[in-house]
Amino acid sequence: MEDKYYLNKIGEGWEFLPKDILQKKFDYERLYNNISRREKKIESDLEKIKDLKDRLKKMKVERTKGYHQMVKYHKMFTPSFTISYSSTKKKNRYYNSDHVDSRGNWSWTIIPNYGGRRTWIYVGSNKEITTYLDLIDGRDNLDNYNEMYPHERTPHKNKIGSRIQELLCPFIISDMKSWLKKNDNLDGWFDQNSLKNI
Repeated sequence: MEDKYYLNKIGEGWEFLPKDILQKKFDYERLYNNISRREKKIESDLEKIKDLKDRLKKMKVERTKGYHQMVKYHKMFTPSFTISYSSTKKKNRYYNSDHVDSRGNWSWTIIPNYGGRRTWIYVGSNKEITTYLDLIDGRDNLDNYNEMYPHERTPHKNKIGSRIQELLCPFIISDMKSWLKKNDNLDGWFDQNSLKNI
């Protein structure tokens, strides 16, 4: 497209024009050239900006992928745990009669919970757990946890439950971390650990 602002040199002898007109011509040509150079620079910059935007868009896509991969290490390692104590008597499996008393095997279960997923991990009977806790604490005469009554006294239940959480939950978290190093989420971990004995 023809540039209407471009002035063709008509004839010869511009150097004999009055100095003020000649100066205006030089000023105009300088302005014209500066505008031309600036427009070309803007076009070049716009191409660079377009390229930068495209690259930025791709970087954001990668950032989103990286976020979803990394966020699991930030969030999935902070599951909540419920320490459940079952005081419900169980039917004796050796008898079919409804009139036979149950064995009364009071037991403890850990329930890890994250993102709406949970699983039940059987820890053991109350007798087993309290015996182990006393032995871990060096009480060979079993005169502490083993003499508590969690089915009757809430403070006893809370104390045993806290000790179970203190000792076992770090191992469960470690197991979850190992799973996450090989997988993108914990779904499979919850599935394979459902009703699993610790």
